[in-house]
Amino acid sequence: MDEIIDKRRREILEEMSKISTMRKGVVSDRVITKTLKNGEEKINGPYYTLTYKGSKGKTVGHSIPADKFEFFKSETENYKRFRELSDEYVQLCEKQSKIMTSSDVEADKSKKNKKSRQCGNLN
Repeated sequence: MDEIIDKRRREILEEMSKISTMRKGVVSDRVITKTLKNGEEKINGPYYTLTYKGSKGKTVGHSIPADKFEFFKSETENYKRFRELSDEYVQLCEKQSKIMTSSDVEADKSKKNKKSRQCGNLN
């Protein structure tokens, strides 16, 4: 087994284990500006929203309190990081599988070559 790959896989699992909370979605803030009849601008907000794909693939949005904005933001960032780590972990495992498979294939080829040379010597 490749030691570099194995070391990185352990590092990924360690980092993943440190993520204690996560949430799918995107947290955003927005301000709504209205122009009144007298030409004056009225600013409403900021409003904070968590948006994510719900069941059946529909986009769902929930208002979140201003004092929870940073918490929700960190949770969505944790989820994004978890996904990045899991994708990297899968890639490393696939790479390891290819290395193991190619060494098995090489070993099989070498065995077949030895057998064919032995059979050729019988004549």
